[in-house]
Amino acid sequence: MDEIGLIEEVKDDLARVKIAQAGSESAQEGIIWAKNLAGAKIGDKVLIVMPEQNLTKAGISFYLIPLVALFLGAGIGKWISSQKNLIPLLEAKFGITISLLLLDADNPSLILGILALLLAFFLLRSSIQKRLKSSEFQPKVIRVLE
Repeated sequence: MDEIGLIEEVKDDLARVKIAQAGSESAQEGIIWAKNLAGAKIGDKVLIVMPEQNLTKAGISFYLIPLVALFLGAGIGKWISSQKNLIPLLEAKFGITISLLLLDADNPSLILGILALLLAFFLLRSSIQKRLKSSEFQPKVIRVLE
């Protein structure tokens, strides 16, 4: 995805670029930090390339992985609730509190589904923070236009 912007600030190999959002009636502006491969200076009009394919992959994984984790956790919880000999074992091992949670057939599905969903969000957050620091997701200033 290509955008045209105006350089506002330059720090080392990064440039802060003001981008007018094309296609919007109010011509809203956005500000991003991009890798300054073209050596642009403050006030230059530049062409910016954003890695659309990588952003699409990240978006799909951000929605798909938590959904799969939710269904997987709920499925494991449903399996646990169908195991009638498991309740006395859990009661002996963990006490009565855990077995009271498992009395209703839907409770393990609900609890494990939510726990798996939260775990997936936590893992995704740390993974995305690492990926954002890498150059594959960072916009790049590739050419000075004027």
